[in-house]
Amino acid sequence: MHSSTLVSELLFTPFHVISFDKAAALLHSLTLNHPFTNGNKRTAWAAAHKLLWDNGYHLTSTKLKAADFVIAVDNEKLEPSAISAWLEKSSGKI
Repeated sequence: MHSSTLVSELLFTPFHVISFDKAAALLHSLTLNHPFTNGNKRTAWAAAHKLLWDNGYHLTSTKLKAADFVIAVDNEKLEPSAISAWLEKSSGKI
């Protein structure tokens, strides 16, 4: 693990009521803070995907679009609100 402090910080971020906002905060933090030596973007996507699934949503985007989006989050430093909007647009109820 690259940074246990960043992981701890992530676990104690403020409570987010809307599932998409929670998933966006998680994806944003893991992608941009790079808490692990490798696999930060993959971990961020998997964690956001699992959180949404656990809250009754499934992501409907293709793997390619999802990968492009997570790379854009990292490269363009997207804000959590933009990430949340994309996740909501790219999801459906289970």
